[in-house]
Amino acid sequence: MIDKHFFYRIVLLIGILTAGLGTADCFAQYGYGGYGGYGGYGYGGGMNRQRLPQAGEGTKPKEPTASELAEKATAQMKKDLKLSLDQELNINVLNHDHYDKIFKMRAEAMAGTADPQDLKDEYKALQENYKTKVEGLLNEKQLERWKNGGKKKKKHKKKKKKKHDKQQKEEASQQEDATTTPAE
Repeated sequence: MIDKHFFYRIVLLIGILTAGLGTADCFAQYGYGGYGGYGGYGYGGGMNRQRLPQAGEGTKPKEPTASELAEKATAQMKKDLKLSLDQELNINVLNHDHYDKIFKMRAEAMAGTADPQDLKDEYKALQENYKTKVEGLLNEKQLERWKNGGKKKKKHKKKKKKKHDKQQKEEASQQEDATTTPAE
């Protein structure tokens, strides 16, 4: 016959195992258990549950293409410089060509097929060429805005200049006070 104590030991052992595994499953959500949780191996966890993907997991931010960057630059220039339709079309072509060349240079740099100093020199020449071509397409007012970086930066520069002028006046008045006050 089965001993009475043996039966109690078996029931107690089953109860402890059930409670232990159940607790691990409950705390797994908060990172206390073996699986799952915030930063664990899945949402909610559990010993034999299939892992659910976390938000944004396994996705890289999409890098913009040369064409997308060119379109964005053209739209910004159109907005800031108030380009005519003819200017917009010419600058759009120029921006596409410019960004295509930059992406080609970037690919060469990443592959290590070109000398870094040569790429640096080529990039400077490319920027100068772009600047010259854009300057040829803009009128005087647009050119001034473009050199100032658009409307927003121009306003910011004015505020900065006013602040700088005010500081200079204060410093000059302090120096005058120091020189006119007799030393004791």
